[in-house]
Amino acid sequence: MSSRLAEGVHIEELNKILKLEDRIIKGGCGRYQPSYQLNAYDIYAEWKEHVDGDIPAKKILVTSQKIFDVCKAIPDEECRILGLDPKFGRPDWIICTVMPVPPLAVRPAVVTFGSVRNQDDLNHKLSDIVKTNNQLRRNEQQGAAAHIIAEDIKLLQYHVATLVDNQIPGL
Repeated sequence: MSSRLAEGVHIEELNKILKLEDRIIKGGCGRYQPSYQLNAYDIYAEWKEHVDGDIPAKKILVTSQKIFDVCKAIPDEECRILGLDPKFGRPDWIICTVMPVPPLAVRPAVVTFGSVRNQDDLNHKLSDIVKTNNQLRRNEQQGAAAHIIAEDIKLLQYHVATLVDNQIPGL
């Protein structure tokens, strides 16, 4: 079977292969799985107490860095099983780590009240992103407390999200 998987089959084909080889398809690895909650811009993973009582209930914050690290650790062979060609698309590429800045033609100055020129909304938002990113970098270099860095990351995430969709409600 491994020779067929190396060729990059899709999920439907994988299911057929597993059924042909008399394997029982279960949903996942068999470990106790959490439920996920989206709360504003945060994702929480919550485990309820296990039936046997051997696993206590807990709730943790799933950060974007943790999601990126998990996606980056997916090997090329598993990308092919998921239907992705690792040469052209990997799961970690879905997460925006570098943001392109639109050219001036996309964000021109706006004329208001006669001849007064103001900057476009995109310019203000890009300025907020640069300022917050510089503040985050400065706090990381100075060894600021973890909760201050976490707040800077949340604020940066908010500014990037509102650059993409400015209808998002505030924090």
